[in-house]
Amino acid sequence: MPGYGKTIDDVTRRSEARQAARKLPRPEIPRGNIRRRQRLAKEPAKWLRYYFPGIFRLPFGKVHNEIIEAVNYTIKTGGRCVVAGPRGTGKSYLLDGMALLAVVQKQARFPVVIPWDAKGLKKALGFWQKALCFNEKFSKDYADFCHPFVACRGSSQKCLTLLDDDGRPYGARLLVSEGLIVLPDSLGVIGGSTMNGNPLGLHHTTDKGEGLRPDCVLIDDPQDAETAQSATQIQNTIDLVDKDISGMAGPDTPMPMMMACTVKQRGDVAEHYLDPKSGWRAVRVAQIERWPENMALWEEWHKAYEAGEENKDGGKAGLAFYKTHKDELIKGMVVSWDHRYSKGQPDAYYSAMFDYFRMGKSAFMAERQGDPLDAIASQYELTSDIVIKHTVTIPRLTLPPSSTVFTGHCDINRAGLHWCLSAFDQQMTGHCVAYGKTPQHGELWEKNAPELDRKQAIFRGLKAVCDAIAQTRFIGPVRLGLFLIDLGYERDVVMRFCNQARYPFRVLPSGGRAAQKYYVSKNKLVGRPFENCHVEKTIDGTGHYLIFNSDYWRETAQRAFLAEVAAPGGYTIHHADDPYRHKNFADQICAEKLSNKYDTDQGLRWEWRHVPGTHWDYGDALTGSWVAAAACGLSASGMPVTRKRYVETRKAKVTVE
Repeated sequence: MPGYGKTIDDVTRRSEARQAARKLPRPEIPRGNIRRRQRLAKEPAKWLRYYFPGIFRLPFGKVHNEIIEAVNYTIKTGGRCVVAGPRGTGKSYLLDGMALLAVVQKQARFPVVIPWDAKGLKKALGFWQKALCFNEKFSKDYADFCHPFVACRGSSQKCLTLLDDDGRPYGARLLVSEGLIVLPDSLGVIGGSTMNGNPLGLHHTTDKGEGLRPDCVLIDDPQDAETAQSATQIQNTIDLVDKDISGMAGPDTPMPMMMACTVKQRGDVAEHYLDPKSGWRAVRVAQIERWPENMALWEEWHKAYEAGEENKDGGKAGLAFYKTHKDELIKGMVVSWDHRYSKGQPDAYYSAMFDYFRMGKSAFMAERQGDPLDAIASQYELTSDIVIKHTVTIPRLTLPPSSTVFTGHCDINRAGLHWCLSAFDQQMTGHCVAYGKTPQHGELWEKNAPELDRKQAIFRGLKAVCDAIAQTRFIGPVRLGLFLIDLGYERDVVMRFCNQARYPFRVLPSGGRAAQKYYVSKNKLVGRPFENCHVEKTIDGTGHYLIFNSDYWRETAQRAFLAEVAAPGGYTIHHADDPYRHKNFADQICAEKLSNKYDTDQGLRWEWRHVPGTHWDYGDALTGSWVAAAACGLSASGMPVTRKRYVETRKAKVTVE
């Protein structure tokens, strides 16, 4: 029975009507449109600006032409190319547009754009979806690619059901959630993934039974600010590009790769690929290609501009000064994009120098010039040789006679538990009594180990370290008083271990905070704060932990090696038959470099960079031992922190019956 009140003929007619409504006649593209798209495709810059005038509103500059030329050359000839350009020049849109051009020109069947995060991927997918579904200029000239998408108006379900005149599906798909857009008639696929997600596994089987894998990769900014500051994350990202992403194509398909990036830190991912040794063809374009000859006059302009701003003149004083002295101000100056300036600004020269003073030299050099300052020379230069020279004749496990405080710290990660024990005198002159790693060889837990196995490994490792320290006989005037354990990794395990620990020394969880994130919460504070550290109680009140300003104490620990050996406030290392046995320890102390330090309205700020390919676990353990000394009452100035003795002041309540 077809249904109540319905005959078989009724059902058939309705089915045929629905099928007829789904039919989409194949388009005929006028010869003039074909000639136009062929003509424009020969010059990708013109192609982009013609079909996407709402995105590329301004004429292109050198930076855009360099990126376009690099992508076009790489797609045609293969190989690998990286371009570093100023932030805000539209690099992402250029890559999205060039990926689309590669498909419609049949230079690639499956180009893949890989931005850093999901936000960038969503933007790329949105660009392609709007181009195929709603761009009138593009759909007229490329109707063979666009007609199912135009008909479905962005609906993935409707796109799936469209048929041609012969009743066959077009095969077009809007698989946005999967990071794919499948073009009709097996013409190709445009795909996307993210650097911080899982870019592996992209593939597609066409309606004709062809198995497609990526044959062209466009990487859009392979790092964020956090990654650029971590040597481990930098190396992990480089491995991801070199091993995983470069192997996305099939074994019989050469895959060109293109990267557009912004240099954020010295030695970051971008700088790695911009280095000729990387094997990538590198192009670096700055906003200011040649600086003005008279920077002193620009300083005068800045003073005139600020004076006007104090009077709330809307920038009129700065504009007047610029117009009066323009020829001398821009003498010798060259910018890479003549149209990069905002409404109300006279030209790109003014805009560039305005941003230079507004952003500050450090930020401008990184974000706009691709040449971040390395201010370490103006701070201090610490090398492993300097650290090793602080090896003294005091045997291991022996404290200097002047020691008044004996502390330690343990750092946790998969590489192992790295710990350092330090003795300090009243002037906070430090000495490394011992340091080590558990396990001595191998890692604390296997890669991809289940969560429970990882937590158990950490707990066993902490017990092994503390048991060994408790059983060790140290020679000196004081006993180990405080041993800190980093709670940044598996916080609950560390808290559990410290709460049940019973040793001759106090075991306390600790966590470092960057200067801008370090503050004392009075409602959680236990006792009085120490120097750039304090003890807090947990939210549930079940335990205590120590919080410290990691920037301040890392610099303090490093600077101690810049003093003369055994000088007050300095730091020394226990004896070794060959001082270079401390090489690994010294390298890890120097792995974090202070690149900038400056004052703000909210206090001092530190900027650090990590030397690529290095570890700094011993550096963290050493820093933590200094923090523990501060928590025992010492200060970096050598003066003890006095704490008022607690005196009960509350009056007893008497209940009268």
